[in-house]
Amino acid sequence: MKQAGQRSTVKLTRNLCERAEKREDQYELWHAEIASFGLRIMPCGVKSFIVHYRADAVRRTAKRRTYTLGASAH
Repeated sequence: MKQAGQRSTVKLTRNLCERAEKREDQYELWHAEIASFGLRIMPCGVKSFIVHYRADAVRRTAKRRTYTLGASAH
């Protein structure tokens, strides 16, 4: 079990997305091979694919933002 604040990186497969269970707090599973791509699981059980990005990627001075791609069908 990961401690709070630690990033969980795994290969996001259909099976893993289906098996991801809701918890008391929202959490993310990050794809180990695709940078900044992950699955967010909300306390109510809703699962969404997300991407982290920066508007100023060259200098990395911009605030990190999260874009929701869409809800998982599982």
